Amino acid sequence: MQEEPLLSIIVPVYGVEKYISQCLESVMQQSYKNLEIIVINDGTMDKSAIIAKEYACIDDRIKVYDFDNGGVSVARNRGVSLARGKYIAFLDSDDWVEPHMYRDLVEKMEKQLDMIKCSVYEAYSDGTKRLIQFRSQFLKKVLFLKKSFDAFLYTVV
Repeated sequence: MQEEPLLSIIVPVYGVEKYISQCLESVMQQSYKNLEIIVINDGTMDKSAIIAKEYACIDDRIKVYDFDNGGVSVARNRGVSLARGKYIAFLDSDDWVEPHMYRDLVEKMEKQLDMIKCSVYEAYSDGTKRLIQFRSQFLKKVLFLKKSFDAFLYTVV
């Protein structure tokens, strides 16, 4: 039986102590298990990095790297330089994913696609959510872009 390819998930962290637990738990609970979760502490001033390090003690797939603040693009690039996976996904630390999202993404990528588009929901504090129709301003939230299928990423608004 062939081993699943390693997926590197890069999570830049800055000022998200209210959301980082939900984000990391959603990744830890993925049905796709061959993950490395690269948390880039981008010099956060709150407890986000401390919370992430607590999760790293629970799940050895999580690695937390501390850096001075450089902004989200620099943090993502730092994560890319540390990634060992065949595939790389970016996940904002105030977002979370459905339990089978990465399984579905990798399955589609293994069919020789270059990129995949996945759907995004905005989630509101009252429990409601709204499906986002992709326009150019939402492309920053897309993990992969090309073919469409039902895998969902949640984003807090």
